[in-house]
Amino acid sequence: MLNNMCKNKYCFDDTCQGECLQDKRNVVWFGVIPAGMENEMRYPTEEEVDAMIKSIDEEDIDKMLDSIDEQIKKDIKGE
Repeated sequence: MLNNMCKNKYCFDDTCQGECLQDKRNVVWFGVIPAGMENEMRYPTEEEVDAMIKSIDEEDIDKMLDSIDEQIKKDIKGE
């Protein structure tokens, strides 16, 4: 369910009323924020994570897991 109150199309927090637009940093969903990039990147809030989880369905999860599996196989082969 996408939020109708927030105008940020990347906001998955259904309680947000635009507060996310005040923080202009990019959200890092996977991985680690490189040293010195804290002013440009941030981790998602707990509300953003919960909303993201609610917004994806089982088919999307399967696609993501397949993609990760393929990338691991490529990494093992050295591609």
